Parts: sequence; C-alpha cells; structure tokens
Amino acid sequence: MAEIDLSGQIDALLTEHVELSVPARLEHLPLLRMLAEAVATKEDFDLDSIADFKIAVDEVASWLIHHAEIGSSISCRYRLSAGDLSVSVSAPTTGQAVPETDGFGWHVVKTVTDSASYRVTDQGGRVVTIDLVMASRTDRG
Repeated sequence: MAEIDLSGQIDALLTEHVELSVPARLEHLPLLRMLAEAVATKEDFDLDSIADFKIAVDEVASWLIHHAEIGSSISCRYRLSAGDLSVSVSAPTTGQAVPETDGFGWHVVKTVTDSASYRVTDQGGRVVTIDLVMASRTDRG
C-alpha cells in the first residue's frame, strides 16, 4: 500500500466544511478521532479542548457504529463558523435504538461539549444523527 504525504497540505484540505464517510466498523475510529483532532487544531483550539472534542467524537461514533446496520457507513460532517466547531455524526441504525441521554457516555459528551443533541430521520431507512458543538477557547471563558 502506498503512503500519501499530506504534510503542508492539511490547511488546504480543511475548509469551512469537511466530511468523511467510512464503513461503520470500530477499526475506523482512529481515523475519525484523527480528523476531529486535525479540524480542532486548525481552528486553534487549546490542547484540552482538542482532547475533549476527540473524546466526544469517539463516544458518539462508537455508539453509532455499535448500532449501525451491517455494511453501512458512518459519516462525520464538520462545520467551522466564527471560531465554533460543530460536527454531525450519522449512520443508518437497526431497531429503535437512540442514545441514552441519561447514560454515562452521554453525560461525558454533554460535559466536554457546549451542545449535544440527536435526531432520527427516515432517509430510505432509519438514520440517527448526533450533533455536537464546541465554542472556541476564547468563547469558553
């Protein structure tokens, strides 16, 4: 497998909107975390905020992968706006599962982000989308 060197090109790749879609398998979590870190770093978040953002993305992506339809993909859509960073993580899910908003994982997500919510849509199948927002460090106090 050939390696691709993106050093020096990351700023050009990370614009106002970044989207990554990968097969919904746990082996892809490191890639999702790496992109979360790259986007937060580009937006000049401090190290603690970057770590918090990675934790939140990891938690919601793990939940979605666990409940995803077999053979489906998970999508992370990042949006940058006035120093704020938001991500929508979505996947087609099985059954009627929704994030447990009174569970420990959701508590962690709510603690390390400024906003966390989810929605369920029918897009030719049941899709759960989890939305996270983190304000820039100057906005967080």
